[in-house]
Amino acid sequence: MRDINEGYKQIPSILMLGQPGTGKTTALMQFPSIGVIDLDLNLSGPLRWLNENNKNPSVYYDSPVVDEFNNKIPREDQFRKFAEIANEFIADDKIKVIGVDSLTTLVDVVCVEILRAQKKHIGNFDFKTVTSKSFDAAFEWSEWGAFFNIMKQMLFNLKASGKPIVFTGHLRAKEASLDKVMQNFIAVPGQTAEIIAGLFSEVWLFDNELSGFGANAKETRVVSTFPTAAANKTLGLKSSVGGKKTEDAMELVNLVMKSA
Repeated sequence: MRDINEGYKQIPSILMLGQPGTGKTTALMQFPSIGVIDLDLNLSGPLRWLNENNKNPSVYYDSPVVDEFNNKIPREDQFRKFAEIANEFIADDKIKVIGVDSLTTLVDVVCVEILRAQKKHIGNFDFKTVTSKSFDAAFEWSEWGAFFNIMKQMLFNLKASGKPIVFTGHLRAKEASLDKVMQNFIAVPGQTAEIIAGLFSEVWLFDNELSGFGANAKETRVVSTFPTAAANKTLGLKSSVGGKKTEDAMELVNLVMKSA
């Protein structure tokens, strides 16, 4: 038994949410000595911006969806490759932070692993023709429970590494049935979308805000750690450094990492 008054240290686990183009991956790549598990294959644009702005990123990466020769890894093998990379990053002393880009694509990898384990059909899409064999077998109710359990176990295994973890995640918009207001939800299927924010110590929203009109219009990237409108209350935004809204994502990164 441990006395919490004698010291309690929480390793940060961060979920960065936002639409494409709001700066999530760029912020992810600015964490010190980060190892990025690259599922979205979308690091080139942020890397170019960081180099052009003399940010000198210190990033290690590997991908569970393509090999070192950019050949596609079969979908049924991608979960095991993800686990292999995660274990490698956990064991490597050079890597101080583990990043996953993105949670949204990881969902597909986990779903395929469940189908593989159940010996169900896994779609194999190509550009020549689309047939019924292009699509995955439908999930049954019990398999959604397995999906959440695997997602939770993966997160806990990464958190137990003692290294900060950072996930990016996409959003989906949905109209609320009562007030007809469009709300943002985490792009994860089923009830997992309503629960998953609770598994992270930090949940941040990346957004682009427009100010001014016509020729004077200006778009600014902002990061919020608290709901700024009714449409954001579904995301579970929170931070150990309190409610903040900033144009500098690295301000938040530095504050959170200071105590790591």
